Amino acid sequence: MDPVLKEKNEHLFSLKVMCLTRPSFITPTIITSDQKDLPGQLFNDILRKDITTVPGSETIAASSFLLLPQSFKDIYLGETFSCYVCIHNHSNHVVKGVTLKVHLETPKENCFRIIKQPKDPIDLAAGCNIDEVIHHEVKEIGNHVLLCEVNYRSVAIPDEDKSLKKTFQFKVHKPLDIKTNLYASEPEEIYLEAEVQNITSDYMVLENVLLEASPLFNVENLSTQQKIDSLNLNIMASEESKHFLYCMTLKNYQNNRNLKAMTDKVIGKLDIVWRSNLGEKGHLQTSPIPKKPSDVKDLLLGIDELPSLVYLEEMFSITLRLSNITLQ
Repeated sequence: MDPVLKEKNEHLFSLKVMCLTRPSFITPTIITSDQKDLPGQLFNDILRKDITTVPGSETIAASSFLLLPQSFKDIYLGETFSCYVCIHNHSNHVVKGVTLKVHLETPKENCFRIIKQPKDPIDLAAGCNIDEVIHHEVKEIGNHVLLCEVNYRSVAIPDEDKSLKKTFQFKVHKPLDIKTNLYASEPEEIYLEAEVQNITSDYMVLENVLLEASPLFNVENLSTQQKIDSLNLNIMASEESKHFLYCMTLKNYQNNRNLKAMTDKVIGKLDIVWRSNLGEKGHLQTSPIPKKPSDVKDLLLGIDELPSLVYLEEMFSITLRLSNITLQ
């Protein structure tokens, strides 16, 4: 059948989409034995000949080899989804006016949103390709649908516009489980404890865990970090948790007006940046953290000065502060 006539039922090109996923380290299987055992040096010799081992350190399961992904890897919220789109003209004819448009449907949107605008139409010669790499930061968990649409002009009927559409599904998972607790030691002082758990299947490094507080607060980070030389690291294995503590002090507390205005307001949100074991970056922000409703009195009694040491039956001085914190 003539390819031009066959186009009525089939397209003259193929459309392929491949998700670009990171490789993983391949580690050798460590099996050793004492030379006095029955196998003698057999297992040790096999291990030394394994190309994935590090010479001189064969038994520490380290490797300098990477394993290409054998299946579709998990995609996590805050990471960048990357895919390779290939349009290949497998016919003997030139396909004219070819454009590529990429849409994405997310769980919260019932319609497809364009993430790749079409370029100027081009003519695709026989046996040639159009290659595009798409990058998109995922901001929702759940099922996503990627729609690739190729538009071109018909060869059989030059004035007729034709299109080829293909959809691909992928799921975005939650990378971190975050729990927060608020503690108020003083009316003008709030402590936020955040527990961050790695629920991915690999190691990760928490690069930054910052509290973006409300403009009413000053923030002090009281967390301690693991240090190697001058580098701060928060290395987390899968299912491991780390705790972070922040102290928030109300600004302009001496004016005593912000305290009354803070009732039932949010205190801020956490901004988290992490990297995978191969250095790929992820970024996540929590939803605003609400301040617990509190019963703020009209008057507040505080201590300004108090001696650290006093003696029995001897007088000492103390300075108290009584503040009116009403808005009137």
